[in-house]
Amino acid sequence: MSERSVVRETTVSLLFLGLASAVCCGLVGACSGGGEGEALRPNEAEYRAAIQKAADCTREKGWDAGPVEREVDLTWNFSVTWPSEPPDEEHGRAMNDVAECKALYVDNTGIWERYKNSLLLSGAEWDKAYRVMIACLEGFDVTGVSVGDSLMTVMERVEAAGDSAQFQLCTVEYRWLLFGDGD
Repeated sequence: MSERSVVRETTVSLLFLGLASAVCCGLVGACSGGGEGEALRPNEAEYRAAIQKAADCTREKGWDAGPVEREVDLTWNFSVTWPSEPPDEEHGRAMNDVAECKALYVDNTGIWERYKNSLLLSGAEWDKAYRVMIACLEGFDVTGVSVGDSLMTVMERVEAAGDSAQFQLCTVEYRWLLFGDGD
């Protein structure tokens, strides 16, 4: 075990690794909502501020919460760290406190749902992003994915190719842009 044990409390329970998010922001402009109903669609800064409040709340409860950092899948997260591996009961208390703070400032406010929904592309932007994802998959010899396939279908094609890491590398930045909550 390393000298610093890190427990990551993520906003989204997805296990994606992958591409740089700069492409996403290029596809969606400033990575924020806009137009009609803008007040209902928080921009990235508002979403990040809610995560920051959860991190501050965690610190106020006595835990060493790290800085808020942007993940490649467009989420914002923070870590809770200890100088050495904590006892199970302390780890459990920390995760309960993190969950309580996130519920207070993120989950119960609906900001994540509104922000996530504002990311979903449509029209030509959606088509362009989907084609970029397919090109990435084809670079890993994943074939048979077509524009418009569901997330489940894409996962099945990747599994047939034999390596789910390919799916992770090619889809992380497109998860919320193409598929939203659905498949």
